[in-house]
Amino acid sequence: MAGWTCFLDEAGDAPIPPGYLLIEHETDFLRKVFDEEPLFVRGTYLCSWVGEFCEARDWPYEYRRSPAEELRECCPELSEEQARQLAALLGESLASVPRPLEAVRISAMLWPGFAWDEEPGATHAARWLLWLIETSPGELDQVLLRSVSSYWRTQTSVPEARAYTASSAEGARNLLMEWLRASESDTEWRPYPLAVLPGELMQDLRKGWRREAVVSGGEFFDQLLSRAPQDNILREAAEVAAKYFLNDPERLSRAKLQRMNRYLTPETKLDLSRLVPPEYPGELPDDIHLVTEWFRDRYLPFRRWEVVYGADDDRAAVRELARKFGLWYLDSYLRAITGGPGSERLSWSKAASLRGSSDYVTLLVVLDGLGYSDSEQLLRLISDQSDRLTLDAQQVAFSPLPTITDFAKPSLFKGLNPGRASDAESLGSLEKKDSRVVEALSVAKPGEVVIWSLLEPDKAYHDRQEREAILEEVGGRLRSLAGRLINVADRVPAERRLKLVISTDHGRLLGASRREHPVPPRMESRGRVAWGALEKEFPTSGYLIEDEIAYLHAGRFGLHVFCAVSLSDKSFLSSDGKSGTDLFSHGGLYPEEALIPWLEFTRDRSPLDLEARLEGRGVAGSQGELRLTVSNPSELAVQLTRLEISRNGAYFDLDETVESMKSRELNLLWASWPSRQELENLQVKLMYSLPGGEVQAVTVVPSLESEELYAKDDILSDFGGLDEL
Repeated sequence: MAGWTCFLDEAGDAPIPPGYLLIEHETDFLRKVFDEEPLFVRGTYLCSWVGEFCEARDWPYEYRRSPAEELRECCPELSEEQARQLAALLGESLASVPRPLEAVRISAMLWPGFAWDEEPGATHAARWLLWLIETSPGELDQVLLRSVSSYWRTQTSVPEARAYTASSAEGARNLLMEWLRASESDTEWRPYPLAVLPGELMQDLRKGWRREAVVSGGEFFDQLLSRAPQDNILREAAEVAAKYFLNDPERLSRAKLQRMNRYLTPETKLDLSRLVPPEYPGELPDDIHLVTEWFRDRYLPFRRWEVVYGADDDRAAVRELARKFGLWYLDSYLRAITGGPGSERLSWSKAASLRGSSDYVTLLVVLDGLGYSDSEQLLRLISDQSDRLTLDAQQVAFSPLPTITDFAKPSLFKGLNPGRASDAESLGSLEKKDSRVVEALSVAKPGEVVIWSLLEPDKAYHDRQEREAILEEVGGRLRSLAGRLINVADRVPAERRLKLVISTDHGRLLGASRREHPVPPRMESRGRVAWGALEKEFPTSGYLIEDEIAYLHAGRFGLHVFCAVSLSDKSFLSSDGKSGTDLFSHGGLYPEEALIPWLEFTRDRSPLDLEARLEGRGVAGSQGELRLTVSNPSELAVQLTRLEISRNGAYFDLDETVESMKSRELNLLWASWPSRQELENLQVKLMYSLPGGEVQAVTVVPSLESEELYAKDDILSDFGGLDEL
């Protein structure tokens, strides 16, 4: 028997290790005992007899414990029958599990897809609830999982530890609803750490909201809003509430619509505006800053409604407002291009300021013909899908004149007015393919700009379809663009500090435009603008108004050629003299053509959801050991740099990396352990740096204890104090 151990299984349910021969009768044992094959003996009497046999010959043997008994030891809630079922389910694989058995190791065998070895904390707890909902464990599984989650609950002190009380799909769903603030809760949950929720879960939420909408008469959204859940929850709920009000319009008020508006898609806003029309925008303000607010908050809602539902009076009102805006824009533009008020809002000035302005690499994404309403939808899509891109600014910029690609796009690419842009170099490398953008950003130096030029959504807008079909197609292109932008940002190496700017060359008319303006002699036209030679006397203002056309002096407007732009909603006849109607035309001076979106993001700016614990016990005044545990659930590796403790300026310089989705434990020696009193209100901060070098901090919850080796006694206590002496 040299070289192997005889295994004895009294209970008769231990798994047989690979390569061992099962022995259940004395004759089989005697026949095989002197062979080289390892033996696995089963049965109470036979194991006792073989054990004595081995002892008499000094042969090695080992009793194999009942897996059911071992499982009950590691998971006391299991009944005998459940333990046997679980042992049978695990089968021979249980033999390879290290002893003593642990509930978490057993769970990892049964469900290898979950992060069982991660440190418990807010992010882990959120994933735990989602996993329970997806897995929907049965009764036997829940008993085992309760042992695991109970242990995790003791390892974390954050409010989200309550998530570890769940072991069933139903319990997890209820707790998740509380955490998302989709239902009432007595727990002071911290913000939910995951940006994206599974589609099935959102579908369940929508079903519940539909029921609540009927019961509450649509009031459920206001109740949900008062609990301040994350925006993606409110956006979904607002859409459900909108569908309810579309079926029961009498319950919708202007105040309710205003509370919902921020969370609705442009299409849904338009549908509801049919029931509660937006207020007239009012007169155009004089202040340049107030004009952009007027455009975003008052003009656009009214304009979108007017295009679809407005009457002749409404259309006339918009034409009058647009003409006033056009004249205001001409004057404001002339002041801005000479360095006056509003110069910082010119899109080419904003683009020029990106180069060399920071220690970041900047990706300037130019989406052809992206209207402001489109940018709101794109921002929503990016926010819902990306944890790494944080919005820094959502602004309104001034488009170059005239508002067509030939003039506006070179100006944006080169950071100069259209007249100077033709012969200048671009602000940075100009790329069109996703892979080339990633390559260019990967080698760019801090302060450099990479320009990514895309022809969408302009191509979709020029499709010869009906208005509704075009808008549906544009929505699909925006969803695709959001995914591509996020993918490119994620693929750029993490150590590269990255900013993302999204803008456009020009906006576009929201309504239809009839081609009626004759093309001036010696000019060519496109849409709502014509350009070429012009023999007219210009006033000192730099522009000339004739009927519904504004003629622009080339020199005064920073152009290389004279232009004629439409002040009305009409377009120029085509070059071959054809009339007709265009949808979403551009080139003129309507607010939605000239005022364009400017979005700025920073990648990995938001503090990561690191989870850190500091534990230790020591004797006051003596050297003690701290144990720092850091869990990193993010997609980035982080470098721990410094641990700061609010006692006598104590700190520890660190140089340790915590990889993505990993944990790290560090032992630190503290030369002079504090007293119990000094530990009160102790504050601890952990500094860490991202791959790009940005330093962030996370608050650490300390769990430290101090022993007083020499406690000072009151030597007068036995005498009743000084007053009795």
